[in-house]
Amino acid sequence: MKVDLSRLLDKNVYKIDVCNELDTKELKIGTRTLKITKPINVQGNVYKTDEGYYTKFNIICEYKENCNRCLKEFTNKVETILSGRLIEKSQDIENQDYDETLIYFEGDNVYLEEPVITSVLLALPMKELCSEKCKGLCVACGVNLNTEKCICEVDDIDPRLAKLKELLD
Repeated sequence: MKVDLSRLLDKNVYKIDVCNELDTKELKIGTRTLKITKPINVQGNVYKTDEGYYTKFNIICEYKENCNRCLKEFTNKVETILSGRLIEKSQDIENQDYDETLIYFEGDNVYLEEPVITSVLLALPMKELCSEKCKGLCVACGVNLNTEKCICEVDDIDPRLAKLKELLD
């Protein structure tokens, strides 16, 4: 996903609007794989201020993944913002302290694929659940407790407290 900055760098305009889509089939983060159902929507702008060049993009990503409790595949959507300062790739920034995200451009172009994917991955929930009320699978028989009731008696007692249970019996 490339954005042409030539008009902004030549000072012909002070803002470039971007409405683009990043078409990718899946994203991987560790052992987790997301199947992207629609192209990642990226809308926002690149603009110039007295301090330099900046970006602000709204990103929407819809994906399919398996629930961590019941293992059922479901669709989810994550919305995030990518904002940061544009820095020329050849510029020496070692001695400068920036508080914002740095996005590098080369020549007249900035490539946004990597920063967009990074923003999506950082916005993902730590644990994927199909719903907040998901009951998961029975630890004994493996039945999905959201759709069926199981008749298993699971006597799951912490071994450290087993002696206390003997007192109640």
